[in-house]
Amino acid sequence: MEITRITLLAAFVTSFVLALIFSPVAMKLAPKIGAMDVPKDARRMHSKAMPRFGGLAIFIGTLSLIHISEP
Repeated sequence: MEITRITLLAAFVTSFVLALIFSPVAMKLAPKIGAMDVPKDARRMHSKAMPRFGGLAIFIGTLSLIHISEP
């Protein structure tokens, strides 16, 4: 399979859309399973608890990009 510009564009768009879809899912899932970063000391930037699953959404998007663009 030849990788064309259209294939690469479709792969990047799919990756971006999947990351956008899974980001809110990850944010809602994180508190339920305890994947929260709670600020405990002065070196933390946030004043309230933050979900730590944002990387999971980006990882899913990246995997889809690799899968689509793989020859």
